[in-house]
Amino acid sequence: MSDFPPPPVRDGRRIFVLANCQTGGLTACLDLLLPRDTVTGLHWLYSEEGKANAAAAAADADIVVTSAPPDLRAQMAAEHGFDETKCVIIPSIHFAGFHPDLTIAYAGQTRINVLAGVPYQSAIGVWAWKRGLTARDARRLFTQRTMGALGYDRYWTKAVAESRADFAATTIPFTDYFLPLQASGRLFMHTFNHPHIAAIAQLARGVARRLGAAEADLRQPLEDMVPDALSLGPIWPVYPGVAEALGLQPSWLWKIGDVLYTLDDYLEAQFRALDAADGPVTCAMADTPQFRSILREIAA
Repeated sequence: MSDFPPPPVRDGRRIFVLANCQTGGLTACLDLLLPRDTVTGLHWLYSEEGKANAAAAAADADIVVTSAPPDLRAQMAAEHGFDETKCVIIPSIHFAGFHPDLTIAYAGQTRINVLAGVPYQSAIGVWAWKRGLTARDARRLFTQRTMGALGYDRYWTKAVAESRADFAATTIPFTDYFLPLQASGRLFMHTFNHPHIAAIAQLARGVARRLGAAEADLRQPLEDMVPDALSLGPIWPVYPGVAEALGLQPSWLWKIGDVLYTLDDYLEAQFRALDAADGPVTCAMADTPQFRSILREIAA
C-alpha cells in the first residue's frame, strides 16, 4: 500500500478562468485551493475564434472567473451566448509602484516594440529621444535627482490608489489582497502588468475564499508551489532612487527574453526602435507638459 494520500476526487464545480496573461498562474493556484473542483483556463482574446472558444468553455462551466473587460463580456453575450450571470469578476493585476518610468509609446496607432517584441519603454528615454538627445546623453538623466523631481520615489501611494480602484469594481476585497503583499516586503511585480506569482497567488486566495475554499487550503504556500511563468518574460528594474524608498535593492538591469541588458544597452535598443518608428511617436506619459518641463530643467 502507498503511504501517499489518494488524489482528490474532482466531484465539485466546473470553474473556468477567462483572463489575460495572468490566466495560467491563476488557474494553477485555484486548482490547488479548490481541490474538489475542476479548474480550467483560457486567455481572453478579441479574435472571433477566441470569443467563440471562450463562450463555449463558459457554457460548460458552473462558474466563470474573469477579468475580461465589460465590453468584451457584453459582446460575447450578444454574439456567442456567453452567460454573464455565471461570472465572478476579478481585477487584472496592474501596479506601477515599482516601475513608474515604464510606459508604452506609439507610432500612429501601433505600439513600438523595443526588444524581442516587447513594447515597454522608458518614459525618460522617450522624452530624451523626442528632444533630439543621443542615448548616451539620455543616460545622464537616470539619476536620483531625476527620480525625485519626477516623483518616481513617491509613486507608491498613487499606484496603491489606482489598484484599489481596480478592485472596487469587483467583489474581491483589496485589503485582503494587498496588505499581505505589502507586509511581505517582496518585489511582487515584474512589470506594471506582469505580476510575480506571489501577487497572483494572493488574488487566487481572495477568489477561492469567495467560492467557499477551506481556510486550511487557503494557507497553502502557493508561491513556492506554482511556477512563476511570467518571470520568463520581461523584468523591469527597480531604479536607484525608487528602490531605496521601498526598501529594495536598486538595479539598472533589464531582462528581456533570456538576455540581461544594462542601462546603456537598453537605451541604445530603445533609441534604435524609436528611430525606426513609422510615423509620429506619441507617449501619453512623456508628452505631458509637467513631465517635459521637469526634464527640460534637469537636462539644461
